[in-house]
Amino acid sequence: MATNENQNGGATLSEDVLIPAIKWMAEQVPGGFFVYLADDSQKLIYVNNVCLRLFGCETFEEFKAHTGLTLRGLVHPDDFERIQASIDAQIADPDNNNLDYVEYRIIRKDGAVRWMDDYGHFTQLPGYGPVYYVFINDITEKHEAMEESRRRAKVYEGMIDQFNAMADESLTVFRTNITTGEILEARGRDLYDADYAGGAIAESARVRSESFLVPGDREK
Repeated sequence: MATNENQNGGATLSEDVLIPAIKWMAEQVPGGFFVYLADDSQKLIYVNNVCLRLFGCETFEEFKAHTGLTLRGLVHPDDFERIQASIDAQIADPDNNNLDYVEYRIIRKDGAVRWMDDYGHFTQLPGYGPVYYVFINDITEKHEAMEESRRRAKVYEGMIDQFNAMADESLTVFRTNITTGEILEARGRDLYDADYAGGAIAESARVRSESFLVPGDREK
């Protein structure tokens, strides 16, 4: 096995051995993996076979024709500007250690739209310069479940709002003189005969209480 001496005195694999080893490892990861140039072209210089399958492609030639071998060609056109701005901001943050995370849609070769999560790392690749290497996974089911959960939450909130509005309309509201026990104002949709300005709050309470009793209880 060919090796080179590194500056620390240790042995490293030569390029003719290292490159095939990296490609082999890239095919073992449990998801899509690709590398693209960190320049204006954003050209893909490597994609693994899982990545091809995520895009519904059987061969590299199909994948190339479908995506153009660029990052822009991978990402749904409606999502690209958003995720590009997010990546730039995350990489510019020194606390992120040149790492980024985004979610976006892709359009498969068969036209199906799928959601991906994307973990990227900005680094320098010998012979190429600045690049991003990226791991992606299909999270469509997870994303749809979250959307359904949010939809149900909105429906529930809407029902609560309607219930509260109905309750507010049906409540009887009193303004009384605490000292005299006199009703100063009574308003609402469920007013009783005893609920009127100038009446006694105690009498209103008695009438209201008796209205909740069933006939048998009222006679006892």
